Amino acid sequence: MSAPTPILITGGTGFLGRYLVREFLEAGHPVGVLCRAGSPREVLQGLPVRFWEADVTDSAAVQAAMQAVGSTWKSWQLIHNAALISYRRRDAAALQAVNVDGVHLVLTAARAAGAERCVHVSSVVAVGISPGGRAIDESFAFNAGDFPVDYVRTKRAGEERALAMAPTWDVRVVNPGAIFGPVQANSNSARFLQGIASGQIGRWAPPGGMAVVGVWDVARGIRLALERGRSGQRYILTESYLNSRQLFALVGQAILGADPGRGTLPRPLWHALRLAVQAVSWVREPVMTTPQAMRMLGVEFHQSAQRARQELGWQPEPFARVIERTVATLRDEGLLPG
Repeated sequence: MSAPTPILITGGTGFLGRYLVREFLEAGHPVGVLCRAGSPREVLQGLPVRFWEADVTDSAAVQAAMQAVGSTWKSWQLIHNAALISYRRRDAAALQAVNVDGVHLVLTAARAAGAERCVHVSSVVAVGISPGGRAIDESFAFNAGDFPVDYVRTKRAGEERALAMAPTWDVRVVNPGAIFGPVQANSNSARFLQGIASGQIGRWAPPGGMAVVGVWDVARGIRLALERGRSGQRYILTESYLNSRQLFALVGQAILGADPGRGTLPRPLWHALRLAVQAVSWVREPVMTTPQAMRMLGVEFHQSAQRARQELGWQPEPFARVIERTVATLRDEGLLPG
């Protein structure tokens, strides 16, 4: 049997990235990480990982790094995981630079340097908004082209850049749902869980909902897409769908032992609140509850992972168990009260 192919992972020091590194190492692959100069490499301390340095928006640095990878490994494959997640108006240009132009730059440079195959990590938001909350799949005609959220626009455009290369190169795309798992203290997910624990979040739920999944399951799904997927295909990676009310109840039970919620805000009231936040944001934009974030929380992202389950043999852990494991880990680390 031939030795496992080396894997280069962009964004390997981030939330999902560090799980990807471990997933491929455990499968026997040599692993390299492309990251910025200031990325927290210590999160991978002790692991047999090679590092190459480049910002995905720096054309010269990316091309030099990819050529160095190609000189080190004669045969290798790419996981393009680096991305920017933001719902702030001020980050529109950065979202375009990283999630769209950066995708084209990284994939083009990797192909030129000899990468044989690529999995591009997109998002369920690039699949579309669920009409009436019904489940949609990879064949759904994208309906969020006019949805005024820069993250949605750029993730869709970046995915299109990646798939445009499929006729002449082996490119697959994965579309994870909202990813949960043990997270760093300053992440949005940690703030959400801490908000539930403190009672600041959870009493009244937004009217939308989201497809959810555990971080370790996404990492495994990406490896399976690389090993078993088909070029030019997209693979949704979600375990289940929860409306916001259901999510708040599930997390509340895990953290507090009780459902903290009172109900779901009617859509007209949510719309009025969003307009009020939008008016204030022109003076000072909030860090988390921005107008674009509120738009996201007011719609349904309900996607089916049937293709990944059937073609890749992917079987994610039940989401309730994901939350239990996450809460237990964060308690052990002192990020949530006992």
